[in-house]
Amino acid sequence: MDSKNRIFIDLSDIIHFTHHNKRVSGIQRVVLTLLNELRKIERKSTTIHAVFLDPYDQHFKEFDCDLLFKNGIYNQEFIRKAVSYYYVRPVRIGKYHNRPVKRNYHIVRRFIFNSFRRATKPKKHPLIKGEVSLGNNDTLLMMGAGWDTPHLVKALAKLSKAKVRLLPLIHDLIPVYAEENQLSMHTRSFTDWLDSLLPHINEALCISKATQNDLRIYCGTKQKKITTQVIPMSHEFLSGPKLEIRPQVSKLKTTDYVLFVGPLEGRKNGMRLLSIWRQFIHDIPKGKLPKLVIAGNIQQGEIEALKLKVSWERIRDHLELIGQPNDHELGFLYKNCLFSCFPSSYEGWGLPVGESLWHGKFCVASSKSSIPEVGGAFVDYADPDNGQELYACIKRPILDRHYLQERTAMIDKEKLRTWKNVADDILDYISEQEPIKAPSIHKREKENTSPPPHELQSTLSGKSVSVPKPDSSAGTPRTAPLITIETRGDVETIKEPG
Repeated sequence: MDSKNRIFIDLSDIIHFTHHNKRVSGIQRVVLTLLNELRKIERKSTTIHAVFLDPYDQHFKEFDCDLLFKNGIYNQEFIRKAVSYYYVRPVRIGKYHNRPVKRNYHIVRRFIFNSFRRATKPKKHPLIKGEVSLGNNDTLLMMGAGWDTPHLVKALAKLSKAKVRLLPLIHDLIPVYAEENQLSMHTRSFTDWLDSLLPHINEALCISKATQNDLRIYCGTKQKKITTQVIPMSHEFLSGPKLEIRPQVSKLKTTDYVLFVGPLEGRKNGMRLLSIWRQFIHDIPKGKLPKLVIAGNIQQGEIEALKLKVSWERIRDHLELIGQPNDHELGFLYKNCLFSCFPSSYEGWGLPVGESLWHGKFCVASSKSSIPEVGGAFVDYADPDNGQELYACIKRPILDRHYLQERTAMIDKEKLRTWKNVADDILDYISEQEPIKAPSIHKREKENTSPPPHELQSTLSGKSVSVPKPDSSAGTPRTAPLITIETRGDVETIKEPG
């Protein structure tokens, strides 16, 4: 066996993801970016390998990383063709537990399909180098969506017995603790994966202190003690292939707008922003109110439903919905916005906050979960569940452009983290197996302390900073009405004065 420390990056979830999605996004996008950065770092004692577990023969296969990143960036279609044979249709029958006939039908149907795939010899693909064995002193770094790879969970006991170091990177526990996910099928898959993982690990990496704290709480409910280390994620924009910018996006270059990156529904609070913009139409003089641009996974059906939920005729001239923006379009939108908003109630990190700062754009964001760790002193914070506080915090930079310029000028790109910084920290932890000294860009601490929203320990500089509190009177006439936002089911309505 090679005397070097071999680190295997697990890409098993890529098989499932590329089968169901046209482009890489979310966790898979982060994993492939980190893999590319890890392989660029030259360390004499370490070698980096990208692997996936074959669901049929339970052996690891290795990717050719040089070919995977031939043009400096991954090609999803190339990956999809290489791993298409290895996709196994999961047998998820939980929703049929009270319908035995239909349950048995789906079990048989999936069994026939998977048996046929297993009997079909795979075509040799240049991206897959061949089989590889993991053994003593090897590290399996699992940074992806493990809950989509139940066959890997079954292999953990064997790997642990072979003295393979199992090291997961936990992004968040949103399926467990976010209210919108309670009792969902996704939550069941996630907790099954996490419960199966915990007996085989002694340590875990977490992308934020907030995630570290959530993991500790969860482990406490399972009477499991593990060592946790925070590896903060990056602010650097994840840029993919340079694609064409649609006219709907390019026309915004000459328009004043505030950007929100995320879906309309759920914990990201896109609907709450819409409610606030309806109030802005009432309160802010004509000509001073910028458009609200929402860019995210927005389907046509959601737009039609939105028209029934809000006063569409009143808001449509102040709103632009950009569905499925590519990376090039997202970069354009960040670059040309006045500032961004991200009022999410729960995140593991908060990429849109960091990406906004990376483009030199001020952000008004949520004071909850991990988001203050991302924004530090460069962001204004508001409680996303407090409509009046969020309203005032967003209204101030809209009306007070001098304040917006001052806050924008405070953004120091030299203090923002890159993906190379993240990769370096991961390799340092694996080689040293203990917390390393705080780097100049980011302070990493073993103990988890959740900073209050307006007096926080900035993870950007490692120094205590004072973050401006939202000024409810800033730029607002004394006679401005107070608003309250009421939620009934999926619909938010504003109680206007009088």
